[in-house]
Amino acid sequence: MKNKFYLLIFCGSLLQHTAMRAQTGLFIDTSFTAEQMVIDFFSNSCATPQNITFSGAPLSMGYFEAATTDLGVNAGLVLATGKVDELAYPSSVFYNGYIDIPPYAGDSDLSTMAGWPTYDAAVLEFDLLVAEDGELDFRYIFGSEEYPEFANTNFNDIFSFWVGEVGTTPENIAMVPGHDYAVSINTINADSNAVYYINYEGLGGQSVVFDGLTTLLPASFTATAGTLYHVKIAIADVSDAAFGSAVFIGTQSLCGQLLVVPPALAQASVDDLTASFQNTSRYATSWHWDFGDGAVSDLRDPGTHTYSAPGVYTVQLITHNWCCADTLSFPVTVGTTVGTEEATPVQIHLVPNPATAYVSIPGDGSLVFDFQLANAAGVGFMRGTIANNGEQLYLGGLSSGYYLLSLKNDHFAVTKKLFVR
Repeated sequence: MKNKFYLLIFCGSLLQHTAMRAQTGLFIDTSFTAEQMVIDFFSNSCATPQNITFSGAPLSMGYFEAATTDLGVNAGLVLATGKVDELAYPSSVFYNGYIDIPPYAGDSDLSTMAGWPTYDAAVLEFDLLVAEDGELDFRYIFGSEEYPEFANTNFNDIFSFWVGEVGTTPENIAMVPGHDYAVSINTINADSNAVYYINYEGLGGQSVVFDGLTTLLPASFTATAGTLYHVKIAIADVSDAAFGSAVFIGTQSLCGQLLVVPPALAQASVDDLTASFQNTSRYATSWHWDFGDGAVSDLRDPGTHTYSAPGVYTVQLITHNWCCADTLSFPVTVGTTVGTEEATPVQIHLVPNPATAYVSIPGDGSLVFDFQLANAAGVGFMRGTIANNGEQLYLGGLSSGYYLLSLKNDHFAVTKKLFVR
């Protein structure tokens, strides 16, 4: 019945595919490596990831931003049993995952755990050197097209977060809160642990393709400082390769931050009067280029730009996402040279960060900014000017939490994250 059902629905979903995509606020980007994302999101004062590997079908891993949706998590890394760029459709669209024959490989550990064959596995593994004693956790949401029809059957798409000291047998820490069994379609649904289940299609969900989702859940373990742990995060289809599933892992996992600054990075190659631009920025959802001669572009990759006269032009790239922005300004010389110029970002650091009584920007005093300090919801608390000369900005009276310090002058704009203790 399952295979017959998906064939009927699949034909209809193709008709809606393009039209529906514009209605969702979920942003997916598959251009970053697993190593880059794990380091960017989870390397911090609590722990340092290393030896990062990913295995899976093409496009089964990526970056997601969901801050303007009802998904319940701002941004992070997503693993799926199909193409992740097909997740950004309303729940009325059918997500079949991969239907290749033969299907992509499963994962032996997940097959043992499920008691059935698995297919289309996406597996992220890394070692984690912990710096502090205490509890660490992943924050995640599991979603599946198997919901609700195939709950409590052997079509029980599965995932796991295995963690253990290197050289020991790891344990799955993705457990149903308050219970000693793992999160899966059969353990969280409309009939079991329903407090953690969202009937997303029943709500007319518009942000992500799945019929059912879990709420944002923790996968926790007690860590010991100086210990090297091995982490394996895996997801797979069970019993057949149809009806896809995914797990969304938030950037706040492992002491990470809720806010993601999109670093503006670029490279320019010059041939006489023509410059070719390569955008290597990360985690942005919009881009604005100013080529320094009055011409602009809002394309992520603007390709080439031809100048009318030789000279040195200041090119500016501004990146934005839901919370933050970054600006890169760099010179490009055209008309006399052929070569490649790597753009060097202006370095702005907040010291100390985390902060208690004050924060400052060290430097030589050559930069003066208008600033605004706001909380994560965008509510402003302070405005003024500050220079990169160690001048202290006092933080008295602010509650503990994350804040955004926006800095701007005539040539430069950036938003920095600040944690106040």
